[in-house]
Amino acid sequence: MLGLTGGEFLSAVAYRAEIDGLRAIAVASVVLFHAKLALPGGFVGVDVFFVISGYLITSIIVRELGRDSFSLVAFYERRVRRIVPALLVVIGACVVLGAWRMTPVDYVSLGRSAMAAIGFHSNFWFAENAGYFMPAAETLPLLHTWSLGVEEQFYVVAPLLLMLGARAGRWWLRCTFWALLALGVGLAVWGTYHNAETAFYLPHTRAFELLIGVGLGLGVAPEVRSFGARQCLTLIGLALIVAAALLCNEDTPFFAMLVPCVGAALIIHCADGVGGLTVVGRLLAIGPMVATGKISYSLYLWHWPLFAFAEYEWPGQVSLPARLALIAASVALAALTYRWIEQPARQSRYVLTQGRVFACAAAASLTLVAASFVIVTSAGWPGRLAPEVAAFAASISPLAVNAAECNRSKLRAGELGCRLGSKDTDPTFLLWGDSHASALQVEINELARRGNQAGLIIARGGCVPLFGVETATHLRKRKCLANAARVQAVLQRGTIRRIVLAARWSEYAGTQAWSDADALPTVPIEAGGAPSTWAEFERHFVQTLERLTSHGLDVVIIGPVPELPFHLPSAMIKARMRGQRFDDRYDYAAVQRSQVRVLSLLTRLEQMRGISVIYPHRVLCPKQVCELTVDGLPLYRDDNHLSELGVDKLKSELMSALMTSASR
Repeated sequence: MLGLTGGEFLSAVAYRAEIDGLRAIAVASVVLFHAKLALPGGFVGVDVFFVISGYLITSIIVRELGRDSFSLVAFYERRVRRIVPALLVVIGACVVLGAWRMTPVDYVSLGRSAMAAIGFHSNFWFAENAGYFMPAAETLPLLHTWSLGVEEQFYVVAPLLLMLGARAGRWWLRCTFWALLALGVGLAVWGTYHNAETAFYLPHTRAFELLIGVGLGLGVAPEVRSFGARQCLTLIGLALIVAAALLCNEDTPFFAMLVPCVGAALIIHCADGVGGLTVVGRLLAIGPMVATGKISYSLYLWHWPLFAFAEYEWPGQVSLPARLALIAASVALAALTYRWIEQPARQSRYVLTQGRVFACAAAASLTLVAASFVIVTSAGWPGRLAPEVAAFAASISPLAVNAAECNRSKLRAGELGCRLGSKDTDPTFLLWGDSHASALQVEINELARRGNQAGLIIARGGCVPLFGVETATHLRKRKCLANAARVQAVLQRGTIRRIVLAARWSEYAGTQAWSDADALPTVPIEAGGAPSTWAEFERHFVQTLERLTSHGLDVVIIGPVPELPFHLPSAMIKARMRGQRFDDRYDYAAVQRSQVRVLSLLTRLEQMRGISVIYPHRVLCPKQVCELTVDGLPLYRDDNHLSELGVDKLKSELMSALMTSASR
């Protein structure tokens, strides 16, 4: 997405219009993907951009090193001119728009991500923070800057390695390249199966994509002199990119991005050469493609914030005409930014010296950092809101904070789960589940303490509490079986008499809210199978219950929490900010349609000996209407997790789960 465009590249090597055309395909696929226009793998455009950047940067550095004219200062001056002005304009626009439309909590998140983006480490920031309980990714205006962070980190390492390689010799440089590429692919595969979400953001797991471009710039690929062979290879390259954009999705193994990267490499390497441009090369070099490629950086910068703010304003309700209008607005803003920001910044008559380039960039960056710091330290600058709105936001924002999760740092010596209730007696109950179990942790801890009971909690967000099932989504992979093993180890100690299972059941059953799909999400079984039917989910559920009751345990299942199509605390604050009335009641029929199969299954499971079920909707949705607030405060901390007030509504049911035997 950065790469280089015409004038700058021409100063080092001959300009290739077809690369601008390839950049156009990359940015178009990303924009269409974010616009939800039937391109499920359009995100592969980012991978294509990485290959282009690796190739262009390496080509320039190698050419200048060969002429003994390479300068690190001049290199970074070009990078600053190319990247910083447009980026700061977009970040500044997001900060201003956020001040107008965002709630304090969300504005703090924007301020933090703005500082990370300006420092070119937003990929690390989002890897750490854009997790399970962050606002929906679709509403984070600067989420797309993670890729700029990856590229900037590449720009720090690449010149130094190439300078060292130039001194060591071409043979050493090529050997080092192949070793690094093999390592990069290995890290990508490893990251896919250990923490796919983190691997998505980090430079060492993305390195192989940039390195493919580096290899082209180093000339490690043999020249293809046959025009016919080049025709075939470029057609294959284009087919690989298009196939990846059409067939991939967010659950595709991360290392599969090798496919569009190879496609981009084939086009870059073979589109031009002996005999002239290939058919694909000529297609990419036509005027509209080149023009789109030239504005691709600004288009990439602008399109995502527009979509994010639209989704923030109208969650789940951005229509097709609106999305098409947002694309048009993105193109218009990109063209203006290219003409009035990018081009002037790269022309010496506007910035005469290197010193002024760095000074202006530093001054503008520090100004935005200072503004973002004020946003964060002031808790979202509540002074911009009407006093009564600011007071209301301050009163309910803490309710949107995550419930405390059990992690290894909180485990007592020798314990396999975090302690609940009394600290002086052996644990007699176990709470096992995902983040919905964690949401119950505070209330159950207090109820157990009052009843002089002790228990444990073993919970991990995104992990269904079933034996033999490994939840494998784009969020987490291969971590749930470890939790199940800990549960088994606790049971073998013999003190546990009751186990409470709590989870977002409909998510794992493939009937998650607002979806009519019957198929399960990707949930590989430890034997290597992949259940894809409702019957498979039911089978593992029954087997888990039979295994638990065979230990003589009472089993209590906490049924699904009624889910909302919006983030409740944020919606309440936004309604006050906009002077609108917030409807604090929701029709349960809309929820029931998405959870009816899970509820029917739980009704059947309840007939098994030793099993009882608690149904939160019976308390939260009396008379088929779900209550969302108590005394003006939200019962949810987002769209599907109860706040402590919401959990408090279930107090008597939870007390029954702890104190009453489920045996029949």
